[in-house]
Amino acid sequence: MKKELLASIGLLIIFYFPILILGEQSWILIHDNLDSEFIYLHLLKESNNLFILNGSGKVDQVFNGLSTRFFHSEFSLIRLLFFVFPSFWAYVINSFLVRLVGIVGMHMLIDTYFKDVKKSKMLTILIPVSFGLLSIYSLYGISVMGQPLLLWSFFNLKSNIKVNVSLIIIFLFPFYAHFAMTAPFLLIALFIFGSGHILMRREISTNYFLGIVVLFIAYVLANSYTIGNFISNDVVSHRTGYHANLGSLRASFETFVNTLLFGQYHSSTIFGLPILLFGLYIVFRRLNRWRGIQLILFSIIAIIFFHSIYEYTSILLEEHLHILTSFKFNRFTFLLPFLYYLILLISATIYSRINTPLTLFAMIFFLGNLYCNNEIKFNVAKLIMPESKTVQLKSFSNFFAEDIFKRINEHIGLPQEEYRVVSLGLHPSIAQFNGFYTLDSYQNNYPLSYKNNFRKVIEGELNKHRGLQKYYDNWGSRCYLFSSELKRTCYLNCNKFNSVVLTELNINTEILKDMGCQYLLSAVRISNANSLNLKFEKSFESKQSSIKVYLYQL
Repeated sequence: MKKELLASIGLLIIFYFPILILGEQSWILIHDNLDSEFIYLHLLKESNNLFILNGSGKVDQVFNGLSTRFFHSEFSLIRLLFFVFPSFWAYVINSFLVRLVGIVGMHMLIDTYFKDVKKSKMLTILIPVSFGLLSIYSLYGISVMGQPLLLWSFFNLKSNIKVNVSLIIIFLFPFYAHFAMTAPFLLIALFIFGSGHILMRREISTNYFLGIVVLFIAYVLANSYTIGNFISNDVVSHRTGYHANLGSLRASFETFVNTLLFGQYHSSTIFGLPILLFGLYIVFRRLNRWRGIQLILFSIIAIIFFHSIYEYTSILLEEHLHILTSFKFNRFTFLLPFLYYLILLISATIYSRINTPLTLFAMIFFLGNLYCNNEIKFNVAKLIMPESKTVQLKSFSNFFAEDIFKRINEHIGLPQEEYRVVSLGLHPSIAQFNGFYTLDSYQNNYPLSYKNNFRKVIEGELNKHRGLQKYYDNWGSRCYLFSSELKRTCYLNCNKFNSVVLTELNINTEILKDMGCQYLLSAVRISNANSLNLKFEKSFESKQSSIKVYLYQL
């Protein structure tokens, strides 16, 4: 087993070679990552607020000063990594560690509770590696990757073995996982599983339920200030303004099918169809242990169905239970990736004597999921293919364009803390990473009063596009300088290859001035700048970056 574990870790290292070699030229996920979760940690680090735990800190670069109470996961191991290492390498190291936990946990689960799988050395290596290389949001910590280790610990408690070690693992789990993505859902799932065991076996494991209590306490301790701020509610969060968007039956059906086939992207993009079909085959044939697979299949379908109708449920109950929209209770989808792998593990146990077909099947599943992992796939491509073939794959360095923003800062010639900027056609995180103080930002939690005030700046543009209006008013975590013209073209990711020119931009620059804004950083030219009292200063570009920035002074 040790050899198989070392082989699995070795494969993980090999797949990380392209990122290690490319460094900041690596392709890194942007959506809900570099534009938000990554920049939160970077800004906390730059403002010396990584370990301010009582909410008294302030990140001055955001919204004229955003309290640290609005940043989640105050007791997270990831913050320690950002404190010790440069931000890019903290991200890479965390990503590797998270996947390492997934691989080790899966090996431990196989070694103790799925021993028949070990009859095939190939499967013993392939299944953990396949799981460890899933397309996940690594800044959510071990929310997904830690589940095999967590289940191993709870199985131990149920069997009354390795109790102390298991309780320690359970206690530590929330300090490296995302509270909002896992806490309610893991606790509910574990409680249902334990209760079902009591009903079926007519026996109670006190240690198992002790583990649930320990997990609950650890979640509260790890997120005590976040929970306290939510309960105290002395500053009204913009999340109280969340409203569910009325969808359609067709949209719900499409969500159901897409999630069934490819999972939910925040938890993991996973090609689950082969697993589902194989599980259905075992249930239909009523092979050994088919009832276990039947239960997991039912759980998967129930989770996906609930996820697909959640918007309707929220709308019906929103008036009396607004928490259904301010907190997304459909994130049971974070259980899906591991549930697929449980089917695979049980299937491998059933077919342990004829493992060649199953090995081929597992290999196809592995390759399908590896293809879905863009951070692996694109960086392999960037390493082995000519640059002309991969020029459209933005790197970390390309996205943040430090060379361009350094020249913009030198051109302005003022200390960055003395003025404020907004971005158009660019994610504000780019300016933030380069030290600029922004009035716009992507924040999961911030004061509702700021959202309402900033709305006055973009009201003219929101009135021109119903989709943008609903996007901002019903959600608003992206407090951006929106443009209806850009929404129809390059939206938030405009580059120098776009030929877009804004002709009817309608923003309130007077309110921006009142908020302290002196400069607008636009990825496109604004032809009606004069009518908005915007003075064009200069454009900036470089060979190394795919963006071009037009600097306007208010």
